[in-house]
Amino acid sequence: MASAIVVALAVAAALAVAILVYRAGERRGPHLEALASGEVSVESLPEAVQLRLASVRHRAGLANALRKAAKDAAKVRRTKIIPNPAVNPYMNPAVRDEILRVADLIVVPTTTARAVAMAEVMLGDGRSPLYGESGRDLLAALAAISDASS
Repeated sequence: MASAIVVALAVAAALAVAILVYRAGERRGPHLEALASGEVSVESLPEAVQLRLASVRHRAGLANALRKAAKDAAKVRRTKIIPNPAVNPYMNPAVRDEILRVADLIVVPTTTARAVAMAEVMLGDGRSPLYGESGRDLLAALAAISDASS
């Protein structure tokens, strides 16, 4: 009986932590979008958001997600039984190379928090050019991230 209570408490604690992490992400979104659009400066953001944007681990995670998107877009689809991944499956090699270049840029410590925020917003927004069908729009978004990086 006591072990069942301990397990139940552990599950409840894990659920509470998961809810807190989810809610923190919800609260971070508007700040990232405002920074990415240039409406605010990084200094005006909450300290937790600033720390996350500067975090080497967070930047590496974003870069890995961009690399995976480029890798997935390069795969040749052999069958239509399995649906295509969410990223645009028609990216040409030049677009994929630019995604990889931006991924490499994100992990550089001198890259601005605004560029990191722009990459995070692009990855997290299903309406962004990363998930669209226009390579031209995606190249423009990637160029904007590159321009904001210094």
